[in-house]
Amino acid sequence: MAMRAFQGRLTEPESLWIVGWIQAKLQILGAALMTVRQIQYCLASVFFILGGWCLVSPSSMLALCVTPAFQSKDPIVPILAGAFGAQAVIAGLFAAFSRFTKTTFLAYGLGLLPFFVFDYWFYAVTPMLTAVGLLDAVGNVAMLALCVIGWRKAEAA
Repeated sequence: MAMRAFQGRLTEPESLWIVGWIQAKLQILGAALMTVRQIQYCLASVFFILGGWCLVSPSSMLALCVTPAFQSKDPIVPILAGAFGAQAVIAGLFAAFSRFTKTTFLAYGLGLLPFFVFDYWFYAVTPMLTAVGLLDAVGNVAMLALCVIGWRKAEAA
């Protein structure tokens, strides 16, 4: 069987399979094993991993996640990407060390929704993101699933 060469873009069935797999694995873990605090640590880890990448190696992130047509050699670009990563790491610290309630998980989950529009727009409509750039969408799906799990487990505010 011939393998299809990877063109840097995921087909809709591939992306839906990835999203479904992540949600299923998180729901299994969340329902059976995780405490609210552990769910928060998992939320924070998305920020630490992706934000840390932007902070520590912004040029690598830009080269792998942004299509060549939208890449820039302007020296301010990696600085801005690094600053974006620093903000994400700070958000991870808040997620890890705050006390989340049902309301917090609900607000956090609702706050994620515009990011799905961003990821869709800059992948499908204006193709700025590569398939690697969709790690942002994968992180957002994971965080949304974690918010649902956390909302189910947490106490009311």
